Amino acid sequence: MAIQVEVGRYLCYQVASLQAHEKPFSHQASVAKVYGTELSLQVHNVGIRVLGLYGQLRRDSAHARLRGRFAFEYLYSWGNMFGAGTSEIQRTIIATRGLGLPRD
Repeated sequence: MAIQVEVGRYLCYQVASLQAHEKPFSHQASVAKVYGTELSLQVHNVGIRVLGLYGQLRRDSAHARLRGRFAFEYLYSWGNMFGAGTSEIQRTIIATRGLGLPRD
């Protein structure tokens, strides 16, 4: 999991570097977005599983571990998958702009 987080970090660094050098970065940004949102969902899912049933409790519960952060962030992660373009749209951008595949 730590390696996957580092990969996500470096994907973001790549986009930032391209922006700083005023180079095009459309498909790299899409790669970073898809990877980051799906990784976020995976990390929070693992956190909930590690905490067991306590991981599902909301933050206002007296028994919630880590103030219910994993449960909240897990639900929030689903919204991030649709914000700024769904993963399917981002994958289309990667395929057409990054790989040069036809749109059909």
